[in-house]
Amino acid sequence: MQYRAEIDGLRAIAVIPVVLFHAGFSYFSGGYIGVDIFFVISGYLITTILIHEMENNRFSLFNFYERRARRILPALYIVLLSCLPFAWVLMVPYQFKDFSQSLAATTLFASNFLFWLETGYFDTAAYQKPLLHTWSLAVEEQFYILYPIILLAIYRYGFRVILLFFVGLSVLGFLLSEWGWRNITSANFYFMPMRAWEFFLGGISAIIVYKKGVIKNQFYPILGLSLVLGPIFIYEDGTPTPSVYNLIPVFGVLLIIVFAEKETYISRLLSLKPFVAIGLISYSAYLWHQPIFAFARISNIFPLSNKILIFLSLSSFVLAAITWKFVEQPFRDKKNRAYLKKNGIKLFASVNLILLILGVVGHFYSNQINQYRFKAKPDVLLTERLIVHARNNNPVFNFRSRYDDGLCRFSVSNLDINTEKRILSCREKFGAGLLVFGDSHATNLFHTLVRNKYNDSRPFIVGITKNGCHLPELSNTCQYSNLLNFTRNYSGVFQMAIYEKAGFLMLDFDGEKENLRLDETKVATIKVDVVEGVIRYLSDLNKHVDVLWFGPRVEPFISELELYNLTCSGDFSLRPNHVKSFERLDGFLESRVHGLNFDYLSQIFVYDFSFPDDYGSCEKLYWFDRSHMSIEGEVRFGEKFNILDLLQ
Repeated sequence: MQYRAEIDGLRAIAVIPVVLFHAGFSYFSGGYIGVDIFFVISGYLITTILIHEMENNRFSLFNFYERRARRILPALYIVLLSCLPFAWVLMVPYQFKDFSQSLAATTLFASNFLFWLETGYFDTAAYQKPLLHTWSLAVEEQFYILYPIILLAIYRYGFRVILLFFVGLSVLGFLLSEWGWRNITSANFYFMPMRAWEFFLGGISAIIVYKKGVIKNQFYPILGLSLVLGPIFIYEDGTPTPSVYNLIPVFGVLLIIVFAEKETYISRLLSLKPFVAIGLISYSAYLWHQPIFAFARISNIFPLSNKILIFLSLSSFVLAAITWKFVEQPFRDKKNRAYLKKNGIKLFASVNLILLILGVVGHFYSNQINQYRFKAKPDVLLTERLIVHARNNNPVFNFRSRYDDGLCRFSVSNLDINTEKRILSCREKFGAGLLVFGDSHATNLFHTLVRNKYNDSRPFIVGITKNGCHLPELSNTCQYSNLLNFTRNYSGVFQMAIYEKAGFLMLDFDGEKENLRLDETKVATIKVDVVEGVIRYLSDLNKHVDVLWFGPRVEPFISELELYNLTCSGDFSLRPNHVKSFERLDGFLESRVHGLNFDYLSQIFVYDFSFPDDYGSCEKLYWFDRSHMSIEGEVRFGEKFNILDLLQ
């Protein structure tokens, strides 16, 4: 099998966007398609190897699995073992239990099934799962359990039959994924049958190259690279995957594999040393990046700054280079092959068994382990129950907890035709209503209003809120532009629109020139151009309905790890610089807001906020995470202000 440097360069094109996507850089919103690129490349390489061995009567199923083990397991085991001490120190009980589950599932190459049962890949909670990315390893290994057997069974019928068979399976798998994203979205993402068509297409390209060689064509590889790069920057987390959208980058990879002969421009580009070097360590980089990001996010109360995310991204590649040099290479070195063939299975089985046992014990004996981890304090398990209850029944990220009375007090994520009809019907029935819109904090605000018994006389309250949706980011996902058009076309539907958003007011925005630093510790800064964009949007909306902008609230930002190390009557204290910073923040915003009603939620959540009473007790927690209220919190704080007072 002839080495193709451009394939390693293509691996670099795949892994870099994946790392930057998981880091959270918005420019790489479609970076997750790097995994699909890997699947196609893997299908091509494995098929090439298998065909070469079958043609030369050297194929052995045992040798195939043994090579896969030496390729996959050593680096994987190093990463898994490295995660253990960080999980022990940084994770709270339910996180440690979940991690133990994923550890056991990863050793069995079944983590894709576990994560399918637990949560969506793009959910906020997913970013704190160190082993979430191992779903793709599970998919790949599940495929390769069957693939050599299938290829061996049909090999006797010749390449034409193999090609037709692979085409048929590719079409079938593609159609299955098209059905899957419409009907079983999460399973479609995680299950191997919906991804198999990408491997088979890689196999088809391998057969073409094996029979005809790499075809020299300057145009097709350029087109292919364009098809690969475009979706990385265009697709979003709402883009169905796998689906017809994946066909674009996958087809681009095929064009490069089949037509990027070594003298073509694209082959020369991808064969440059930096691309090849990154491609060589791409597997280890993929393994390291997610645990690094996850543990960093778990250990930080505030969102990670761009500088930190860039540093962590680079750290992934540094660790990958070390792992490739001292772990991957020795296990793939021909000098060690005889020893590993004799002893490798025992070694891999032993390490795998140890990790599996640790995962199983960590899951089934989590209560005893966590009592020990947190110094056996008697209220650890009580705190655990409170946090799990608040987390599982939260109204922000759990749509089953969203309020909807079946009539005219309800919340939705988008303004669509059915919602418009419902709103107009409520307008006819009850007169002008109240609109709450914004990000996840606005979701909390909507619920504080409808859960307040003093607001029962307001039968028409609607929340149009979506997590992470911030003005003036008027994207199709957020649909705030539709909201503005709706109020223009149907003025008088709402008596008042209340807007709340927190995102752009919390942390330092690296590289921005127009930031107002509110304190020396970067607890709160303002992205001035974003504030001005918000004011312009709200001012336009204010022409059609009275707009009230609730200034940002200051949350307790107590980490869950701190909770487990305190008793129920522990010594909570609001960060002093929070209060000082947001006093200046309120003043700054009020000076900029002209012609709009501006009110201070901070009066409730800061100046009138007392610990521990307003955080929780041994019976209730009023916050299910660092910055969002639980259902109990919405009831508690809903009693502190009356919406009727705002309308006078």
